[in-house]
Amino acid sequence: MTRLVLLLSSEYALGRIGAYLGQVGQERYRIELQFHIAFCKRLQVKLLFPLMVPEKNQMKKSVRSRISALLILFFNLVFTPASVQSETLLFYDNFEPFSYLNNGQTQGLFVDLVTAAFEEMENDYDLKSYPFKRALLLAEEGKGIVVGIYKSDERRQKLDFSKPFYQEKSVLFVHKEGVFPFSSVNDLKNKTIGARFGWRYGTEFDQAKERKVFTTLIGSPSQIFRLLELGRVDAVVDNELSGLSILKAMNIQTEIEILRSPLNRSPLHLGDIHIALKKGSNLGLLYKFNREIERMKVNGTYDDIMAKYQ
Repeated sequence: MTRLVLLLSSEYALGRIGAYLGQVGQERYRIELQFHIAFCKRLQVKLLFPLMVPEKNQMKKSVRSRISALLILFFNLVFTPASVQSETLLFYDNFEPFSYLNNGQTQGLFVDLVTAAFEEMENDYDLKSYPFKRALLLAEEGKGIVVGIYKSDERRQKLDFSKPFYQEKSVLFVHKEGVFPFSSVNDLKNKTIGARFGWRYGTEFDQAKERKVFTTLIGSPSQIFRLLELGRVDAVVDNELSGLSILKAMNIQTEIEILRSPLNRSPLHLGDIHIALKKGSNLGLLYKFNREIERMKVNGTYDDIMAKYQ
């Protein structure tokens, strides 16, 4: 038996090697991973993997090739300059209060949460803001990490996702003079609903939209809320926190309210929000990010940031 011990200070390297080991583990190879967190800010990771090597004449060529590739991967990861780990974070440019441009500066709740995690991860980063579709395309091409995205089967084919770092809630906004009962999508029959272009609001709502249970008017956030103020739509579906922010900016928050469902049984959904990057490009970074978000929730940093937006 041969025992190889690697002491890494790079969690990025750990994630890449760990993913590779999951591929090379075969019947004659017993692979073990042990993690050791040192009492210092930078995580020190001890990676132990005994290789139970068969006799030379029994070793298959494909297995030898995988071991060689693993050693090459290790040296590439360990001796790659730290500068290559600087990441481009792709935010949306018009999604208040989560992610938006203000006098050329990228701001918002998602910005504060994600950059706080990257600071603790000791990862260099750049902030870029784009329309949603552009940000998504850049991430799929490996040109950055898109922040604030839903996971779907279609997107999973091109992207790897973090664990959720936020959960958003979709609601219906109505004029105070136009309140109506709302406990299922059938209550929206023959009504006109304002919605954002390209957004999804939960399976039940989206399927009803496709069946044309109600009429949908698509527009920018300010456009659809203005239509609601003027009585030209019966309701607007939007993220709760974002919608409230828009109402305040338009100074119509006293005229519009959230349409609550009995016992909170809304056909709209709670959406898990992730960061995502090109599939197979950097699983180690996602591991680090997930761990840091959990740490922020434990030490109170997460709640402190959330309090600024509530």
